[in-house]
Amino acid sequence: MIHFFRKIRKKLADDNKFFKYARYAIGEIVLVMIGILLALQVNSWNESRKTNILEHDYLKRLKHELEDNIEYAESQIYFELLVHNCANRILSTISESSDISNSHLLAYSIVLTGWTNRVEYINNVWNELYSTGNARLISNSDLRKQLIEIQRKMGEISHMNDEFNGFNLGFRRLVGDVLNGILQVELSIKLQSGWGDAMRNSILNDELSTDLLRSEMEENINKLPSSESIKEKLSEIKGIEGYLADIIQGSNKMMLDHESIIQKFKQIIDIIDDELNNDF
Repeated sequence: MIHFFRKIRKKLADDNKFFKYARYAIGEIVLVMIGILLALQVNSWNESRKTNILEHDYLKRLKHELEDNIEYAESQIYFELLVHNCANRILSTISESSDISNSHLLAYSIVLTGWTNRVEYINNVWNELYSTGNARLISNSDLRKQLIEIQRKMGEISHMNDEFNGFNLGFRRLVGDVLNGILQVELSIKLQSGWGDAMRNSILNDELSTDLLRSEMEENINKLPSSESIKEKLSEIKGIEGYLADIIQGSNKMMLDHESIIQKFKQIIDIIDDELNNDF
């Protein structure tokens, strides 16, 4: 196209010999400037398109990470509910507000109440965005703010969980003599075995079928003291009620926080979906 305009300009310049070279030179400059501007425009468009593609790639990865975090939070709620119910069961037994005759259920409740866990939400994509300076690629300023806020919230929950773990550890130290060490280890291993999910669900619902007791552990399982003996030993431990109350309160707080952050995850996913549906 530039060549076409150049031929027309040259023909017009030839009509006036005096201004021939002046008009020719000016025309050359104008054509060069037009060419440069077109090239810059095309380059700018290509860079913008590359940036949009990279942003959409990050948004997709962020969405998948948030969905994984929702599943993780739900698993944490289940864990906290399990610990909460076990601690409440033990406290009710000590206070005689309930009568639990199943020594297996009571023993497993003791083990589970002493369990601790670390809360580690996934934030690999955000860390990559932050460390590389690519967070600026997120063009939606509200989305950027919410991503920053959710990182802070995840850190707060993790820190709070670490503090609450101290109550579980304290309880574990207090009840160390209620069940012998070997038996506690066996019970803990069983809870984490292939049968673990079914057993934890049974314990959560105040049921523990003997069908769930594996034969290779029957020798130790059958050495369990009676529920009356366990209750008597628990009642003799000073300060145990305080630890149990703290564990119950801590579990309630953690469940509320996990439920709250799930809603925040979903809100951010909705924003990301809107961004992904936009054309480049």
